[in-house]
Amino acid sequence: DQRASVHVARSLCDALQWLEGKEDIEAVYAIGGVAIYAEAMALDECDRLYVTHIRKSYTADRFMPPIDAARWRVASSRRRVDAGDVP
Repeated sequence: DQRASVHVARSLCDALQWLEGKEDIEAVYAIGGVAIYAEAMALDECDRLYVTHIRKSYTADRFMPPIDAARWRVASSRRRVDAGDVP
């Protein structure tokens, strides 16, 4: 039963608490929305961000929280060739 492997947490901190002591966890990724990003970025345990900058404008009402340059530094960066008009 697939539901047996699903855990629902009410916050990122609750999810991380549930994961404590589990030996087979190598990394945890927070994959949005804006409140989850903000919560993750405020945690001392969060030690890296994987950020993709999209050079196109879209209509939206939610955005990634600002990245504090005093806390975060760019460890690596690469520019991708434009793949055409991505919808």
